[in-house]
Amino acid sequence: MPGCHDSSERQVRSIFVSDTHLGCKHARADALLDFLRNHRADTLYLVGDIIDGWALRRKWHWRPIYDAIIQRLLEMRAEGTRLRYAPGNHDAFLRQYLIDMGVVDVADQFIHTTPAGQRFLVLHGDRFDKFEQYATWFTMMTAATYNVMLSMDYWLHRLTFRRTQRNVVCGVVKTKAKKLVMHYSEFERQLIDNAEKHECHGVICGHIHNPKISELAGITYVNTGDWLENCTGLVEREDGVLEIVNADGSVRQASQPWGPMSVEGEFNGDEPQREVAEEDVDVSEPAEVAVA
Repeated sequence: MPGCHDSSERQVRSIFVSDTHLGCKHARADALLDFLRNHRADTLYLVGDIIDGWALRRKWHWRPIYDAIIQRLLEMRAEGTRLRYAPGNHDAFLRQYLIDMGVVDVADQFIHTTPAGQRFLVLHGDRFDKFEQYATWFTMMTAATYNVMLSMDYWLHRLTFRRTQRNVVCGVVKTKAKKLVMHYSEFERQLIDNAEKHECHGVICGHIHNPKISELAGITYVNTGDWLENCTGLVEREDGVLEIVNADGSVRQASQPWGPMSVEGEFNGDEPQREVAEEDVDVSEPAEVAVA
């Protein structure tokens, strides 16, 4: 019921979730629902590939728990959480439908501002995957192969009475595939360049299912992970620190505390302060951006 909160819920400033792939039979929906029920936030960013349109097109697979997840999102909205959706390659078909519904802010990318004034570009990231842009056939083939590997891991896990680590087969192959994508696409480098173009201090993305917080050329790169293998989301604490959180609430990785913007217009002594818009603004180049 809106307005009634479980005392065990963790209050955070923002939540970022991507690559839940609802509609794929391997989606870890139970873990995702628990995660959402255990957190409350001022803003929830859905960072693409929330619904897996590719999987649903191959074979309709919609479980009752997916409805429960959508209901939880609507409950959070009724409690005051602002929902923001940056579609990915698997759920791009939802874009106009979500805009027409009017229950969630939709944009190709958002600019999120921390309490200390740091600006983060929030987007799925598929635009910066050259395989996705120029070899869609290859991406769809690897997605099908990925599902086969997830099935192999599932049965291996069950047949060994859960003595083997989950996603062993998938993890090994996916690591090599990630390296290939990163090398060919210069994925992180392009995202960092795009963040700099929008005068941001960092970028928050999904797409490659690799939860991570790192620094590159003075820009913070964050990948939220996924809900097929890793079961991780990103939360922003009230003090602005970013944490990659596992489904059970444990913290996998955290950013360093951000220094405040100084009155003189400097950040940490060497970076100029940038103006932050108070209202959402859409621009057309290079992609639609909403500034929070």
